[in-house]
Amino acid sequence: PNGDEVDQASGLLHYTAAVLHTLPQVFNHLFPGLDVSSSTYGTKLAVALGGGSKYPKHVDNVGLPDHRKVTTILYLNPDWDKTLGGEIRIWGKGGLVEDVAPMGGRLLLFWSDQIVHEVLENLGDPQTSKNHRYALTIWMVSENSQGICDENHPL
Repeated sequence: PNGDEVDQASGLLHYTAAVLHTLPQVFNHLFPGLDVSSSTYGTKLAVALGGGSKYPKHVDNVGLPDHRKVTTILYLNPDWDKTLGGEIRIWGKGGLVEDVAPMGGRLLLFWSDQIVHEVLENLGDPQTSKNHRYALTIWMVSENSQGICDENHPL
């Protein structure tokens, strides 16, 4: 950290507000009955410092009473060096595996209750701030508990 992070906070708040104003309407239009809330949500700003930091393989929501339905991740790494690793690995149906680099401005969206994923090692030097991996996650919540962990839900 170099002290500039506070200056960036208002931009992240504006982004979060824009997502919550826009995406619930889009998802509810595309997937009737999903009932994504525009007022209830969760957020996390993850900072992986490097030195092999990673997140293990998991699903964000393993079932009720958790109502997270959609995970959105915005990467905040404007000059990310792909040789540092830090990709998100997404495990799809039928053995499909996709690695996505955390390039600045990249936005990922996936079902919180169905998509298995992990974050691969960030190999950067922890003492070098440009090697830190920043990811802003917003979890959008469904008000329809019957749609949580429903394997028949369209992907």
